[in-house]
Amino acid sequence: MNRIYKISLVTIILTLLLSGCWTSKREKQYLLAKPHYEAAFAYHREGKIPQAKEEILVALDEYPEFVEAHIFYQKLRAKEVKPEELLDEYDRLLKQNQSNPRFHFLYGRLLGELEKQEAVYKRALELDPENPWGYFGLGWVAFKRSEYDEAAEYLEKCIELEPENPLFHCDLGGIYYYMGIYDDAIAELTVARELNPLYPTAYANLATAYYQRGDFDMAVTMLEEYIRLAPAADDVEEMQRKLIQLRGK
Repeated sequence: MNRIYKISLVTIILTLLLSGCWTSKREKQYLLAKPHYEAAFAYHREGKIPQAKEEILVALDEYPEFVEAHIFYQKLRAKEVKPEELLDEYDRLLKQNQSNPRFHFLYGRLLGELEKQEAVYKRALELDPENPWGYFGLGWVAFKRSEYDEAAEYLEKCIELEPENPLFHCDLGGIYYYMGIYDDAIAELTVARELNPLYPTAYANLATAYYQRGDFDMAVTMLEEYIRLAPAADDVEEMQRKLIQLRGK
């Protein structure tokens, strides 16, 4: 075995080992953070906001790149501080993580102007075309512009890159609903529910889609599940009224 071949072989082995170490580190962080993320959602469903915030902060401490945990944290913080304060907080995080597309997405979703959001999401994709969050952001920009076909394409790309993320399936189902494709909407929302049976939004959206399709029994079932899973949700009283109306049909 000549010297050049040996050096090449060692380089390949080291690259594979280091790649495995980084992957393992990220996966380990996620596994440590996930129970706290789930606990935060459980507390939130019960209306226990301080406990939810405490758990989500632990999740972010364990896994600082946990996008879904950041989204949940942003929703909690938005009820406590002014929008500009939350934006400043994520501006600081972005400056500390300029090369990480996830933090570009998290900053972009707090911006008020669609054009600025779009620019930030495109920058995220420039950094990593295989990271789904840039496409997710662009999907929401297109959706807010009522460009539903384009929005669906972006969400479909998200699912191609990360097929087991219930958020992507849930939001694609919502877009299909606005397009009037109720069967496809139900199919995507069902996948979201199967991936995370404790995801209240999937049940609420399924209830709406089933109602539009004229399947009132399934709409009732989904509303019942939503109310059971999220008894302290802001819209639970409205959902209870809808449930009473549907039971009368």
